[in-house]
Amino acid sequence: MNNYEIVAHFAREGAALFFLLMCVSLYLMRRNNRMMRILLAAAVCTTLCFFKDIFFHFGQWHNEGISEITTSLIDLVNVPMLCAFFTEVALPDTVHSRRMQLMAIAQAAFVPLYMAYPLTAIIALAHGLAIILALTTVGVTTISSIRHQHFINARYSHTENLRTHWAAVIASIYAALLAIYTLTLGQATWVSTLIYNLVSVTIWIVMFIYATRHRVLRGVDEDKHGYAEKSMAKGEELYVRGIRLNTGDAPAASHAGGTLGERLVRYFHTDKPYLRPRLILEDLSKSLGTSKRSVAEYLHYSTGDTFYDYVNSERINEACRIIDNIKQQGRKPAMATVATACGFCSQAAFNQCFHQFVHMSPKAYYKL
Repeated sequence: MNNYEIVAHFAREGAALFFLLMCVSLYLMRRNNRMMRILLAAAVCTTLCFFKDIFFHFGQWHNEGISEITTSLIDLVNVPMLCAFFTEVALPDTVHSRRMQLMAIAQAAFVPLYMAYPLTAIIALAHGLAIILALTTVGVTTISSIRHQHFINARYSHTENLRTHWAAVIASIYAALLAIYTLTLGQATWVSTLIYNLVSVTIWIVMFIYATRHRVLRGVDEDKHGYAEKSMAKGEELYVRGIRLNTGDAPAASHAGGTLGERLVRYFHTDKPYLRPRLILEDLSKSLGTSKRSVAEYLHYSTGDTFYDYVNSERINEACRIIDNIKQQGRKPAMATVATACGFCSQAAFNQCFHQFVHMSPKAYYKL
């Protein structure tokens, strides 16, 4: 046994223990959001794939030509799980558990099929299905992450941990690794096995870090009044999607929001919380001594605005005041400084919000 073989053995055992610990960590975090529960399912499947080698070391399983191919087919079972995870990151609440399970069962069905009929066509079908699924996921996550980026740039001033481009990047790397794995099937060496294990562990570490930091943006389902809020899991952030209604459509909400409205206007006028880039609905509701739902309902029925539209409108009003003062002093404003002063972390978000509310760019407003 050469040195590479010894190191590869230790790397494989270390990877198996790593994924076992990953399963424990994800199990403790499973209540955070649905994304983490799907990642847990993928981790469990990946762990089983690493531990499966133990069974194929027994003599009765060492049918040359069958054992290696069979184990490679088992490795493909976790592909639908990981693809479901990437899709869930890019498009929350769109992954159906039953569909994900059926895809995993379909991928796993190639294992007994090949053991019964060891044909090259079965191997090609199994790997072809996995690669097509991976490439489709790359396309979906890439397009969705671009759309998501435009959405948060236009609506949020603080975008840290809201972006989903990392899922598209990791999905692309994973698809490339899967293609390399397929092309080198039957030509594996101890060196390539060592590299594969190290790369797999590295990808999962990066994926785990991003997943634990990511804040999921979830939509809401509208009821007959145009408003309904889903329960938010830990670490999730809500944006309210509603339609404009007259206050007469919801007299109870308007009546209950009278005092709340006064407190809200006074709080925004005196404390100016909208100047804090990290302001979220939960922070505002705590400061007003009420619930998130009460604030969201009041804004919806009284103004027709979402929480972030209301906050951003106040930020743009502040930006207009700053630009007007600078203009009166005969100075030229630095728009990046103005964006920061009125609560935006991104000048791109500031420019888009300014155009949304004022219907012109900040520079055009200054020249009026």
